[in-house]
Amino acid sequence: MAKKKNSRKALAVVLGVVGVAGLSMASASQLTLNTANEAAIGVATFSSCQTSEIDVDYTYNAAFVLQTLTLDSIDQACEDAGAKVTVKLEWNDGAPQSATFAAVDAVAGVLSVNIAAQGIEVADDLGDVTVVID
Repeated sequence: MAKKKNSRKALAVVLGVVGVAGLSMASASQLTLNTANEAAIGVATFSSCQTSEIDVDYTYNAAFVLQTLTLDSIDQACEDAGAKVTVKLEWNDGAPQSATFAAVDAVAGVLSVNIAAQGIEVADDLGDVTVVID
């Protein structure tokens, strides 16, 4: 019986070490996006060169249709590395929708993505904004 308990303890220790190692790797690649508008936007980002938080904002026209999505505070290290930025936006206007915008060169500072063609209204249920910098 004692041998069985010892093997379980050893297995628990190994799983704990593997779990902590995995969490430390995941936290190194996940960043925070902050939203500035009244409509909630879920966020996720992944990057190797971006270490600071990115502020997410958007503009809309008089008809309350979203026009641009702005990412503020792109790190200089991303521009120096020749990184590309890809943005995916999800929303629900009665049916789940998503659009992925072509990768563009990372430029330190502010990056604006034109989203007007999607016809997303401020009243639509906005979902995740996913930003990939690679």
